[in-house]
Amino acid sequence: MGDSFASGEGVYDYFPETDTRANKCHLSRQSYPYLIGQQLGLSSYNSVACSGAKIQDITSYAQRQNIPSPNNMGRLLPGYKKQNQYVREQNPNVLTIGIGGNDAGLLTRLRACMKIGTCYQDYEDRLEIIREINAQFPRLVDLYTQLKGEARTSSKLYVVGYPQAIKEGGACGLNVLLNDQELLF
Repeated sequence: MGDSFASGEGVYDYFPETDTRANKCHLSRQSYPYLIGQQLGLSSYNSVACSGAKIQDITSYAQRQNIPSPNNMGRLLPGYKKQNQYVREQNPNVLTIGIGGNDAGLLTRLRACMKIGTCYQDYEDRLEIIREINAQFPRLVDLYTQLKGEARTSSKLYVVGYPQAIKEGGACGLNVLLNDQELLF
């Protein structure tokens, strides 16, 4: 379950139904849930992660409307139900979830840092962003608690974090326009 990092956005090899004009969930066969399932030799595993998902898309709303036809993914087509509904329907032994970046406005903030000049250079601006990110914590705890309550008692829930794509002093490559202050932030 989760957002673009969980769906495999950017690694391609998307399920065709998740790479259409109507459905941009971009669920990849190379996303970590599928790689883990293959590596462990599991007989059954799926993902309902959808690029762009927010916490509300797990608990309250479907991201998309009007399920397309044909649909080879059947009831497991991501984006057309709130993601926690799959927990109740599929009753999994293990759940993995990666969510929160879209709720914290990560992409918008990164885009601001791609412009020339130092983004969020004032202490107050950075402090406000830190507060907004920290404000997600209770929402995430509530989400995890809700998911554990919806899953069978023996189910395991694993929260998957985001990769460290940028690190201070790291070699980001020529296409990355972050200066040293932005890398540190």
